[in-house]
Amino acid sequence: MLTKEDRLPPFDFYAPLLSLPGILNTTLKTIPVNIPYLLIADHIVSPIVTQSKALNIGIVWAGRPTHKNDKNRSINLSFFSAITNIHDTQFYSLQVGDQRADLNQEAFASQIIDVGKHLGDYAETATVINQLDLIITVDTSVAHLAGAMGKPVWVLLPFAPDWRWLLERDDSPWYPTMRLFRQQERGNWTTVFNEVNQALEVYRMTISRDLDLSEVLSSTINALKAGNISEGNEKLTDLLGLLDSTTGEIPEEKILALKPLLNESLNRLKNRDYLGVADILEKDVTSLLDLHLSDPTNEPVPQLNTSKTAFKPLINTDKGFNAVIKCKESKERLQMKLNLGCGHNKVNGYLNVDMSSECQPDLECDLEILPWVWADNSVDAVTLP
Repeated sequence: MLTKEDRLPPFDFYAPLLSLPGILNTTLKTIPVNIPYLLIADHIVSPIVTQSKALNIGIVWAGRPTHKNDKNRSINLSFFSAITNIHDTQFYSLQVGDQRADLNQEAFASQIIDVGKHLGDYAETATVINQLDLIITVDTSVAHLAGAMGKPVWVLLPFAPDWRWLLERDDSPWYPTMRLFRQQERGNWTTVFNEVNQALEVYRMTISRDLDLSEVLSSTINALKAGNISEGNEKLTDLLGLLDSTTGEIPEEKILALKPLLNESLNRLKNRDYLGVADILEKDVTSLLDLHLSDPTNEPVPQLNTSKTAFKPLINTDKGFNAVIKCKESKERLQMKLNLGCGHNKVNGYLNVDMSSECQPDLECDLEILPWVWADNSVDAVTLP
């Protein structure tokens, strides 16, 4: 290996580097894929401490501005707002250069940890990548670095990508741990991020977060009993993913007995019988799996009601708006922040409620029959922020 400054020794043949695959008759099936072939430097200390019970994700949204195809490959940071609210995820920006300033222009970016300010070379970047669970990036050098390290990496590609990504496939013959998300029409990144959102929801459930089955089961039951429907749904998703990932450790006869219980739970969930779901999980699933529920709750369970008296300002609206519901339950003041009527007006920190699945709400239901967990006389105010 020689640098540009080194004097060339005598040689018999010369070939451009990218001509070697042709000379050696390399095919897509014979490309060497022994990864990782890039390792981190032991003397570099990572500037971050990742969260043990979250899916830690590094992102890059822009490449070198002078790249001839940069206008097609680089994107606006705002597109990442479609995935940063996914439950149990933590995002880290690996972006360097002038585009780092984009973090100060987007309100949702306050939840993204800026690591780019600590990265001066590829060795430092590799040290951070090594700590993360997943990298999501546009077509930049970070994609190749993560791929060479054998880290899971998702690459966002424009409609007409660089030749190395080939066409009509979602994998890379050079990097076995890579997944490609392609534009289906020129300039349309929204569809790409819709696909990434769905894939990320599935992916986070397949990754072991060292969660204890009884702990997740307990938190699911407690959330549903307390009427925290959004949290209960999220915990139930975690529970189903955890059960799926541990089926190899559960005897076959118990798996067969577990399936109808889970099906009944999902049916009750569909019918909004949340206490019924909690009852099946607490009495039947817990007993079947011989689990001891952690952190039991002895708090009284609030009765669901469908009275609309206190929520008249929120009903029969065809226009999206945000509402803050303040109420008193037990001895604590609670505040529920909702975005109602239109998913296109989502606001960070608000639970989006909508009747139409086309708006991709966090909770899809008819506002008029949404089972509020507080009695009318406990609601202090319904206000618009």
